[in-house]
This record gives sequence, structure tokens and C-alpha cells, in this order.
Amino acid sequence: MILDRLARLKSREKIALAVGLLIVAAVFVDRLVVQRVVDSVRGLNGQLDVEKKNLEFQLRVLSSKDDIDAEYERLRDVVPEAESQAVAIDEMKGEIDELARETRVRLDSWEERAPRAVSDSLPFEEYSVAIRQFEATEQDLLRFLHDVCVLPGLFRVEEFKFTPDRDTGLIKGSMLITKVMRPAQGG
Repeated sequence: MILDRLARLKSREKIALAVGLLIVAAVFVDRLVVQRVVDSVRGLNGQLDVEKKNLEFQLRVLSSKDDIDAEYERLRDVVPEAESQAVAIDEMKGEIDELARETRVRLDSWEERAPRAVSDSLPFEEYSVAIRQFEATEQDLLRFLHDVCVLPGLFRVEEFKFTPDRDTGLIKGSMLITKVMRPAQGG
């Protein structure tokens, strides 16, 4: 039936019908195939732009690698190396004890704490000694605190609690002293 109708069409109508079918086919192919390819290419171009920016950033970071390595080596020279955790704590306690004797600060009770990592990106550990009880004059205590902070090896007084004793004129309290060290090579 359709073929009969097509056979009866004049040549001009057949050409118009063929042109119409070609246009419909072109639109159909454009919507189904070409647009998907164009969308895919646009998506890939967007990803390419993001990756290009990431690469540029990484290249900038990489270009400063030598400066970072030099700074790391400088820090490495400043931060002492711990032979082992036990030796590091003993040395640290010895330095604090010697300083306390020099400044006439009486340290009565100590507590060692396990070392903890300074950060995820740096291979340094922070060693801690809690002094649960100390006793000193105000002048001696100030000198002790100052001298702790200027000791080589990145010593710091992290926590400091004190109360003055009015009867004796002494200051009593507690403090936490930390020191940053590098773990021993190979262990």
C-alpha cells in the first residue's frame, strides 16, 4: 500500500520526500551519535583542563624541591638524633636535671611519656617529661624556664601550673617539658 503510493508520486515529490528523509536521518544521527561524541569530547576537555592545572601546580611544587631539601637538611642538623627512645628520654631527663641543679630548682617527681610523631609529613618525634612537682624561688624558676627554652634541641615548656606558697615564699607546681628529636636511622 505504501509502495503503491510512493510509485504514484511525481518525480518532484519523490525528490522532496528523499530530501526530507535525508534531513530526518541527519537530525536523527546528529541527536544520537554526534551530540554524544561532542558531549564526550567536552567532558574530556574539561578533565584535561583540570589535569593540566594539577600538573602545573605539581611542577611548581617540584621546582621548589631543592629549596625544600635544603631546608630539611638545615632542620636535620638542628634536630638531634635519638639513639633509642629510652636513651633519648634519659638524656633529656639528664639535661633537665642538670639545669635544675644549676638554677636551684628542686624537681621532686618525674613521669616519662611515650614519644609522639610531630606530623605525618616530617620524620620527627616529640619526647615528653612531665614534672609532677617542683619547688623554687621566683627568680630561680624564671631562670630555669628561660634556660629550658634556649637549650639546644628544641626544648619547650608545654604545660605550666604553679601556686605560690606564702609561708615559705617558694613557688610549687608542675610542668610538661618536650624536646623534638629524629628517630635513629634504621629504627
